[in-house]
Amino acid sequence: MRDMPAAGPREDPVEALRRRFAPRSGERGAAAAEPGGGPDGRGGRRPWWEGEAWAEVAAQLAALGADDPYRLARSGRPAGRIRFADGRRCIAFCGYDYLGLNGHEEVLAAAEESARRYGTSCSASRLAGGECEVHRHLEEALAEFLGTEAAVVTVGGYVTNVAVLRFLLDRRDLVLHDSLAHHSLVEGCAVSGARRLVFRHNDIGHLEALLRAHGTGARQVLVVVESLYSMDGDIADLPRILDLKERHGFVLMVDEAHSVGTLGRSGRGLCEHWGVEPAAVDILMGTLSKSLVSCGGFIAGRRALVEVLRHRCPGLLLYSAGLPPPAAGAALGALRVLEREPGRVARLRARASLLRGRLQEAGCDVGACADGSPIVPVMLPERRDMRDVAVLSRELLHRGVHVVGLGYPVVPRDGARLRMFVSAAHAEADLERAAAVVAGAVAGARG
Repeated sequence: MRDMPAAGPREDPVEALRRRFAPRSGERGAAAAEPGGGPDGRGGRRPWWEGEAWAEVAAQLAALGADDPYRLARSGRPAGRIRFADGRRCIAFCGYDYLGLNGHEEVLAAAEESARRYGTSCSASRLAGGECEVHRHLEEALAEFLGTEAAVVTVGGYVTNVAVLRFLLDRRDLVLHDSLAHHSLVEGCAVSGARRLVFRHNDIGHLEALLRAHGTGARQVLVVVESLYSMDGDIADLPRILDLKERHGFVLMVDEAHSVGTLGRSGRGLCEHWGVEPAAVDILMGTLSKSLVSCGGFIAGRRALVEVLRHRCPGLLLYSAGLPPPAAGAALGALRVLEREPGRVARLRARASLLRGRLQEAGCDVGACADGSPIVPVMLPERRDMRDVAVLSRELLHRGVHVVGLGYPVVPRDGARLRMFVSAAHAEADLERAAAVVAGAVAGARG
């Protein structure tokens, strides 16, 4: 076995989902081995996803009906409140427009200018005729903002992690990642072929023990963490990780997807939060879809890393269409607003602290959420699957609060929660009301 799981009973929810619905090893063509498999009248057998997996999804869709809180289409721009296509309005906690820039006039103008100048598509890979000036302007601005030598942008955050990890690692290497790392990080590590070890969440002692026991003999050792964890809202202990890095000599990758625009005095992320020079981190990854209100992913770091990835990494720029110019323009416009208005970061932090405090005062468990984190979980003590929490989310929707619930197998069996994303655009009165509504619904669900 190449992979070594973390100590303890924690189950990988993604693997649980695969085991539950996907065919067993060697049976991908044998749907009859799965519930619901069998002849389909098309001269063969039904594919496995038309069996139990589809039956469960169909049952959930039927149970939730038109009020499915995961599928409601909105009308208009979200700005702390949201308007749905059916005319309802709610206080919204499902989007990660942390700084309230989605729909900002300067961002819209930058996107429109890029569309008019370069078109709506690159129409090619950036390395085969799709390169636009706005790509370079955005990369230069990101590198300057983050304090790195260079940066490269691509079409998505998920594909950035998978492509980069698959490219940088192979069977000669060792990779260690946090047990709560985003699935894109886990998937990238898994498909790389490297030996994969998992350390308990934010447990630097466990990471050190694994490094001591297994950290020799590999071509290179890579440690992967997130800065601000997207399910729990807690923060990586970068100083202690860097202390280990100094002693063990590993390469460090930090996923800054949720921390750019939220951590640090001016929103420059985990390094600014801890007062650490960005050069101490070898690979900084981030997304354009959160504080920068666009879509895409990026890698920032030393020039050698960035240029090798730019010219050699399949799926990053190679074999992939370039980031659409309007998306690049929007991200660049948002970055300029953030640099000019760092007070948005402080306002976000104050709003997040207000919501967290009111929820705690009302008896809600917010888990390990850091004070000021824009990701605020409300833990549900009973073991609940996705169907249970979907019903609770729908009840909150009827009370005017749009918040998504997460249950097994998306999170561990004992980790069901409501996850609330806070924005600088939220009004204080709306946060006060939402905290009371959520606390009441959670208390009712317990009873």
